[in-house]
Amino acid sequence: MATETTRPDETTSHATALTKRILIVNNDPEIIRMLTECLRAFQHGHAYEIASAHNVRDALAILLRAGFGFDLILLEVHISWSGRTP
Repeated sequence: MATETTRPDETTSHATALTKRILIVNNDPEIIRMLTECLRAFQHGHAYEIASAHNVRDALAILLRAGFGFDLILLEVHISWSGRTP
């Protein structure tokens, strides 16, 4: 599980910069890295707080701690409950 925040570009005032919370759930660390980098590259006045999980169990723990307060959840279609292979 990881959480990081990206910042809006410097020309955006703090009053208009809104933080969007995103949860990425994928068992491939490379996919999580790529999606995080893509979101970091956006320059449209929003900061992103990005959390990630590698399985459903970790994602659920993050959601419960955050009070389900995410603006977007990117969820892999086929993902295991605990990260163990059958």
